[in-house]
Parts: sequence; structure tokens; C-alpha cells
Amino acid sequence: MISVTSSSTRNVEPRWPALVALLGAGALYAALPSSLIVGGPRWLLLAAVLLLLIPAEIAHSRGNHFLNQVIGYILNGVITLAMIGSLALLIDALPEHKVNPRELLRAAAALWITNILIFASWYWRLDAGGPHARAQTPGHTD
Repeated sequence: MISVTSSSTRNVEPRWPALVALLGAGALYAALPSSLIVGGPRWLLLAAVLLLLIPAEIAHSRGNHFLNQVIGYILNGVITLAMIGSLALLIDALPEHKVNPRELLRAAAALWITNILIFASWYWRLDAGGPHARAQTPGHTD
């Protein structure tokens, strides 16, 4: 059996899970205690995520996949840096008892989940050249 795959019949991976993961990471960051937020109000990272997702999606819809990829790297980098900063503040708060235990546990769980989301986002963005490069391949080879 011969299988011909045209670009219109290829299975293009959905982008919405990656978008939801990035928005979720921004929302989890906004839910952290104010003593664990790096530089600015708690809504700033979520706003930055939204403001960067808009041009990324516009670039993708217009076929400018290079710009989409660059904005995606910037977006992942911003979230990663914010997460690292909050993790440093969390570790610093441990011996000084700056945060009550319940908030500390919630913050640690939020940072852990954010770590999983951002790792998945980096992997999705980098694996096999990114989502656009994966969409150009006909499938897995032996």
C-alpha cells in the first residue's frame, strides 16, 4: 500500500495545550505569596505571557514561524527566570520563617507544577526543531 501525504492531510499537532500551559504557569506565579514574587506586582508575569502570546499567535497564523519561535523562546525564558527567582526567594525564606508553613507548602507545590509546565513547554519548543519543523516531517521513521 502506498501512502501519499500532502500538507493538507498531515496531522498538525495542536497548539492550544502549549498555550494553556504557559497561561497556567503565569496564573500559578500570580497565586504565589507576595514575598515570593520577583520584581513587580503579581499580575505582571501573567500580563507579560498574554502580551507575548498575542504576537506569537499572529506570527504563526501569518506563517512567520521564525518570529513565532523567537517569541516562544523569549516567553519560556521569562517564565523560567521568574520561576528561578521565586524558587530562590522560597529557599531564602525557609530558615528565616518569612512565610507560614501552609503558604510555604502551597508556594512550593505551585513552583513544582510551574517547573513541570515550563519544562514541557521548553521540550515542546525544542524537540525535533519545534512544532513547525515537526509538522513538516511526514512522520516517524524507522
